[in-house]
Amino acid sequence: VPIIFYLLFQESSTASLIALLLFLLAILSDVLDGYLARKWKEITRLGSFLDPFVDKILMYSLLFFFSLQNLFWFWIIIFFLFRDFIVMVIRWIASRDDVHIPEEKYKQLMSISLCGILFTLLLYHLFAYHYNLAGMQITWVISMIFTLLSLFWAFISIVKHILMYVRGVYHRRKFGKAILPEKIIILANRKSSGYHDLYRRRLL
Repeated sequence: VPIIFYLLFQESSTASLIALLLFLLAILSDVLDGYLARKWKEITRLGSFLDPFVDKILMYSLLFFFSLQNLFWFWIIIFFLFRDFIVMVIRWIASRDDVHIPEEKYKQLMSISLCGILFTLLLYHLFAYHYNLAGMQITWVISMIFTLLSLFWAFISIVKHILMYVRGVYHRRKFGKAILPEKIIILANRKSSGYHDLYRRRLL
């Protein structure tokens, strides 16, 4: 992020192109990291926390840069941060109430839309140095489409989390806590009379 910021503040087409390539490299490395973690089954709690946290640093810091350039709206960034805060609070309350909220697809769709916004704004930034008005207009329109999609997915995500929590609390109060199947270990004394009873051993 500091390197991309430094390049963007150089105000040259070459530096802007390198910033765009570094952003693409960051996104591709993030996708590859998630794929390898799932393939090799090395998903950890720390990684599950750090991965989206680092993504948000990259996304929101670049969006803030473009808001300073009057290419993006600061209030939209505030709304995205508000969405993250609401989701975090709901998940914290759900964990306290022992309500399971599964990972939602809207978070991934929102991340894809945010990547689309930043990619098109970085392209716009690059086209501006070449005075490519057609490219600037096209990338601006596409960035607006991605922005509307991001706002839509963020709103749906908030509503979905609230509904899943309310439904989980209702289900918990009505049916009780769900016991998930898990492996158990049974210790038996080979010298005991119960161990030599075939019926008891079959029950174990």
